[in-house]
Parts: sequence; C-alpha cells; structure tokens
Amino acid sequence: MRGRYFDEARFPEMRSAWRDLLPKIPGLILGNARNLAGAVSNSVYRLTLASPSAPKRWLAIMEQVGPRCRNIETFLEIGKIAAWRAGMAEYRDAALEILREIDPALAVYALGLKPSAELPAISAILEQMERDPWRHPETFGKQPDRRCLAVVSVVGSFRGFGGEFITPPRVTNHSGEFILSDVESEWTLTADCFGSRLHRNRIEGSRPVAWGKPGLTLSNSGKVTKGNLTAEFSRLAQASSHASNATTLAVTLPHSHSVFLVAEADIEALS
Repeated sequence: MRGRYFDEARFPEMRSAWRDLLPKIPGLILGNARNLAGAVSNSVYRLTLASPSAPKRWLAIMEQVGPRCRNIETFLEIGKIAAWRAGMAEYRDAALEILREIDPALAVYALGLKPSAELPAISAILEQMERDPWRHPETFGKQPDRRCLAVVSVVGSFRGFGGEFITPPRVTNHSGEFILSDVESEWTLTADCFGSRLHRNRIEGSRPVAWGKPGLTLSNSGKVTKGNLTAEFSRLAQASSHASNATTLAVTLPHSHSVFLVAEADIEALS
C-alpha cells in the first residue's frame, strides 16, 4: 500500500502493520489474506486519526496476542480490546463484554497479564475492572493493594494550540457521563485507566443535569473526599465547575482549557 493509497508520513505505522504484525499470524491469513489485511489496515488508519500514538500501542498488543487467536473472528474481537488498551476509552464496555465471552486463558493475555498462582480468576478481575474504571490490570496479584486519591488524567486544551476548547470549559454530570462545554460546542468525556478521550456532541437543546449523590466531593480549597480518603490539590482550588460520578471527579478551572480527573488509584500504578 503505497503512493495514492496512503500517506506514509501521516500513517507511519501502516508499514509496521504489514511488515511486523501480519507475518506473525500466517495461519489466520491463509484463505483470508484480503479481509484480514484490510481489517488491520483499517484499524491502523482509524486509530491514527483518533490518536497518533495509539496505532503503535495497538500493534504491540496485537503482535503479542494475535498469534494466540485460533480464528479470524477472535482476532478481530481481540483488536477491539487492543484498541481499548491503546487509549480508546470508548471501547471499554465492548472490550469488557468480549473479555467475558472469550476463552479465559486468552482473556488473561488480552489484558497484558501472565497466568500465575497469585492472579485472581479472570471473572474476578473483570468484575473489579467493571466496577472501577481506574483499576489497572497490572495491579492484580500484587500485595499490598495501596490506594490513594490522585489526579489520574488531564484532558483537553486550547483550540488555538490544536485542542478542543475555545474558552475554558465547564463540566456537568449527565446520567453518569461527563459533558464538557465551552461557548460554542459540547463534548462527552470517556476515561479510564488506559486513556481519556473527548467526543464532540451534536447540541440539540439543553440537557438535564444529573444531581445524584456524588462519589467524590471537592471543597473550594481543593480538598477532595471519597469515603474515608481525602487529599489536598491546591491547583484545583476555586474550581469553575466540577462533577462526580461513583468513581471519578471531573474539575475545570477558570483559566485553564483542561479538565482534571481525580479518582482512587493504586499507588504503584501511578509511579
């Protein structure tokens, strides 16, 4: 695929997909070369448009897990899990559903884990990850499990520098989802331990704000509380807006074009 088919400078990982990934799955390619090559190329193309750094991570995962797939259907499903792990948080629900349905041994590898006596059953891992989007797979099987409140992600920037927001955004919680808006547009935020993404919405009038009991609270001084855990974040003092769901606090500031996400996370995973 050269010349008029794709821009190698814009899609640098396309060559790696053909040169490095496809040769590792010869059994799957036999009889399915065109379909499989097309699916891999399309994945690299779409991931590059979404996040230039995602294709490289996706290919690394697929090179590890792809050869363990017994058929092309499973390979394509693993591709969705790899996209999630490569930072596409919008694939989270689909990936967790696939992980529950595929062979448990393959699911372990698809999460980047290796079987061990200390590792919980895959069903227990998935149950905890579904409950807590910031629970990273690499923390399972490790003791002790030390948790703290931390700024787990910062997403968004000024449109003039290639970002999303033309003015500092504000955040609301709508049915458990974080909605970010500036003077012109609106975005839905998806985020978990693998990455954070903003997706532009079509605005069709005002939407109601969900005022359900928040999982985390923020004081004017920047003190965040979740149950028995507390932490001070001076840079989050005097926030312009904040919203919380069961696991995550989203905070915006008067003079920033970013949204700050605070959640309970494993100390080792943060280092």
